[in-house]
Amino acid sequence: ADKAAADKAAADKAAADKAAADKAAADKAAANKPSDADKAAAKAAAAKAAADRAAAAKAAAAANQAASKARLAEGQTALNRGDWTAAERAFREVIAFDRSNAAAYAGLGDAAFQQQKFADAVKHRQACVKLSPRNANYLLDLGMAHFKADNYPEARKVWENVLKVSPGNAKATKYLGILDRKQGK
Repeated sequence: ADKAAADKAAADKAAADKAAADKAAADKAAANKPSDADKAAAKAAAAKAAADRAAAAKAAAAANQAASKARLAEGQTALNRGDWTAAERAFREVIAFDRSNAAAYAGLGDAAFQQQKFADAVKHRQACVKLSPRNANYLLDLGMAHFKADNYPEARKVWENVLKVSPGNAKATKYLGILDRKQGK
């Protein structure tokens, strides 16, 4: 009987020790588990950090856009004074920031055209027209670059396209007339 009582006491002690260990583990887990207030604070901090990053990105984009606009204006000014190198540099800087800036490609095309680099003018003006396919002025300029490069079929195709985009366009009509006379039509 004493042995059975001793076994029972040992079993009770083991059960009590296990219960105490389980409670200690549960208390430790509860202490490491963030409270609802802690979760809310962490969530608010993450949201603020995300908003701060978005605001900084927006401010940087606005600053870059302003700088790009200023460089585009500088390129136009350089074109107007015949400084092709400065114009090309300014337009290339704009394109490095914004590959979708049709005006910068147009400026590069104008600089190349003025230097009688007609193949380059065609290349840059094609990029410009690809970005802004319904701009009659860009199309007229592309046609003229083809014309100066002696690529009359492409010049005709582009100028005929101008008339689709801008019916009755006087310049396109004039250029097609010049092309007809040049080709003996």
